[in-house]
Parts: sequence; structure tokens; C-alpha cells
Amino acid sequence: MSGPTQKDYERLFALYGDAVDTAYRDMPEGEAGHFDLLFEQLMTLLAKGSAFNATIHRDFTSAAELYKIGDPLILKRLTDPDNRLFVLSDFKDYLFLTRKLSRAG
Repeated sequence: MSGPTQKDYERLFALYGDAVDTAYRDMPEGEAGHFDLLFEQLMTLLAKGSAFNATIHRDFTSAAELYKIGDPLILKRLTDPDNRLFVLSDFKDYLFLTRKLSRAG
């Protein structure tokens, strides 16, 4: 099965440097929309089938799948820029932890 790998996600987030990590602290209120493209790209990758995606917590992949098909409840929640930023931050932390755990094991 081809599709997104952990490296694909890491490369995607690397384009933004530490901006996602510090956005809650440093970004002026109402500027979370700065990450809309990153969010859309993340949702696209998470909604695709892949060996790596099969290992990701289902909350991430199911939300992405529902978002991509236009589920009204998910769209309502994930059109809010602050909620999008929370998803980005949470998933970036998830990537970091899975990488650390895979190296430790």
C-alpha cells in the first residue's frame, strides 16, 4: 500500500518551522488562518490510505475523512481557525511522540 508516510508528514510540517509550535503564544488573535493551507494538506494526507495512516490514532484519520466528504458537524467544528490550529499542533505532537517511541523501541 502506498500513500503518506511519517516522513511525508514531517516534511509538510518542516515547511512551517516552529510556527505551529508557538502559534498559540505568538500569533495575534484572529491570525490562525495563516495555517489554512497546512491544515488542508494535512486533511488530504490523513484521508488517504497508507500503511502509516493505518497506525495513526483513528480520531485524526476519521475526522479527516469526514472533513473531506463535507460532513456538516466536522465542517462546522473545523472551519474555526483556532480549532484547526489545535488539530495541527496536536498532530505535530503526535508525530514527535511516535518518532521518539519508534527510536526507543
